[in-house]
Amino acid sequence: LREKREDEEFAPQVIDGVNLRHVIDVRQRFGFSALLDYKLPFGKIKSSHFLSRLDREEEQRRRRWDVGGNYQRYYWRARERQLDIMTNTIGAELDFNSFELDFNLSRSQSDTRYPFDNNISVRQSGGFQQGATTATTVQELFDLSNIDLEDTYIYLGSSSTEIAVERNLVGEFDIKIPYNFTNWLAGTLKFGGKYRDKYKDRDEDYQHRRLDNRNEHIWWNHSQWGEPGFNYITNPGSGWPSILNYIDEGFDAGDFLNGKYEFGLGLDGEELNYLFETFLADSHQIISALADVDDFELDEKVASGFIMSEINLGQVFMLLPGIRYENTYLSMTGRRGNVPSELEEEEIDDPRVTDTTSTASYY
Repeated sequence: LREKREDEEFAPQVIDGVNLRHVIDVRQRFGFSALLDYKLPFGKIKSSHFLSRLDREEEQRRRRWDVGGNYQRYYWRARERQLDIMTNTIGAELDFNSFELDFNLSRSQSDTRYPFDNNISVRQSGGFQQGATTATTVQELFDLSNIDLEDTYIYLGSSSTEIAVERNLVGEFDIKIPYNFTNWLAGTLKFGGKYRDKYKDRDEDYQHRRLDNRNEHIWWNHSQWGEPGFNYITNPGSGWPSILNYIDEGFDAGDFLNGKYEFGLGLDGEELNYLFETFLADSHQIISALADVDDFELDEKVASGFIMSEINLGQVFMLLPGIRYENTYLSMTGRRGNVPSELEEEEIDDPRVTDTTSTASYY
């Protein structure tokens, strides 16, 4: 690379990789809310309720031209996400002549779930012309590529699930008591308290399996296996599962990027989901200890209280003495471990991942 010259519109660029992504994302949102404000002879009561549900179904197809690694790659991903949010509050502002009372109670919770997140990676070795290392335009990089589906194989399958919960409870009150002893000594006594209980929990599971090997179980778990005329295709020489078994003939990326680039073929989502349900979801995957490192639990409790007084000495002086107390309890559990990587952990006998717990309380 170098700086742009006077006779150039742009400085020259070097491209060693391009990604094109086609995404179908369907979102459905449901919501409910209710507000109540009830007036009493001595005050009012307020409450609010909110419920929301978001469902997302996403399917991605991605093409990657990696001239530096001399690969062409195809990716497929399907996942579902669910997010539930619920909030309830009730409070009151009451005046009993001799004293005033305000209180509020609330509860909120969010649940995030990923029932499944399935991924398939496909590779073609020797994806570029001999000697190609970089290109100066995207089209030039495409022109340097070689598409050879017979030498394109299923490389890696992985799946993950995740559940995350966050819950928050809050209660608080405030009492005001006016007093008047003499014409020059009057004021208001105030006291109250607040309690908060917060809880968080996250649990993720991840499984994976290298598929660039000779495994007849993959052949048997094709939806057309056993049908007359069906022949499961493997790569010549290696015997690895071929992409030709998993091409979606009906896939059409349409006018991709307004026709600027041609996306090309797409992997068959239904067939790959069938592979996950019948083969990869079984004991053939490696359960990753690395995913546990991201799990955590948190429990926090905070209690506080105060008492204060507004003391008026005639119309000239006012005193505001007060005392406040707060206690915080915090318990956290995380994970620590020694796992080289998600692809290497199958090579070690005991990838150690253990809980690390800490508890703290202070005033």
